[in-house]
Amino acid sequence: MGFDLAQAAVFAAGFAVMLALMRTAAPKAAAALMAGKDRKMTAWWESCAEEYAAFKEENGREPQKKPGTDEGALALWRDDVRRVGSLGNLTREKAGKAVAAGVLAPEALEACCASPVAKREPKVGWAETIVAAASYGALCTGSVTAAGLPLCVLAWAAGGAAVLAACVAWPCDTAQRIIPFECSGTALVCGAVYQLAIGGTDALLQGAALALLAWAAFSITCLADRKINGRTSVGKGDVRFAPAAMMCCGAYGAAAGFAAAAAAFAATLAADKRRDPDGPPAMKRMLPMGPALTCWAVVGMGLAPFAEAALLAL
Repeated sequence: MGFDLAQAAVFAAGFAVMLALMRTAAPKAAAALMAGKDRKMTAWWESCAEEYAAFKEENGREPQKKPGTDEGALALWRDDVRRVGSLGNLTREKAGKAVAAGVLAPEALEACCASPVAKREPKVGWAETIVAAASYGALCTGSVTAAGLPLCVLAWAAGGAAVLAACVAWPCDTAQRIIPFECSGTALVCGAVYQLAIGGTDALLQGAALALLAWAAFSITCLADRKINGRTSVGKGDVRFAPAAMMCCGAYGAAAGFAAAAAAFAATLAADKRRDPDGPPAMKRMLPMGPALTCWAVVGMGLAPFAEAALLAL
């Protein structure tokens, strides 16, 4: 695939469009998604406090750890509240409700909540902005040749939505260790439309098969980690996002996506080590996988048409 002046103009236009979206729409989307998640989590937390108090009043004892039951879920919630409270990471409002529910002792209120807990807000940085803009510029350029003019507009629209959704997941996961379902769902659907536009049903079916494989691999890793270590460093959001990333890449973009994900995760490890050089090993902490998964999706998507053209030219 040659790279002439017209293709350079398409790349520049795509780069500029995504750059503008990442600096305007992406921060608003990330803030809105996290605000919605916060409201849902607060409502769930308060309902757990009410159910815990009602359980104690009705049964005259604390909930016991019984896996797969409502009582067991309340016991896990209680243990988590006490753990977070012991670290001083409960807000005054939540600590007061925990005391009222009988989860925390009254004297623990002041010790737990000497100051309000500041929640990190998602901020769209220049790293994800440049990755998104460059990937979308490449996507726009490659789609013209791979799909032709009638379908390339569909590829641009679906690809742009997938890139934007994937890149919004990056700051959300970095700030609060949450990859919103809206990001992974949008990337999956739009990635499928993109594959259909540039490669027809064959590309769509290949992407679906690889997405299923990615979901199985991440799910098995999550279960094995939980079985061996009693906890997992792979969150549910990661498990949901992996098939979306693979669908975006498709068969031809998978290798480039893997390489980009490896580089992004190495950068995450290095940054974490600089921030806390004496901390526990990386695998014992919940490091954000959002940057790696985002790079997997968008870099693989952007380079897929070029990889296909190179392979067909052999």
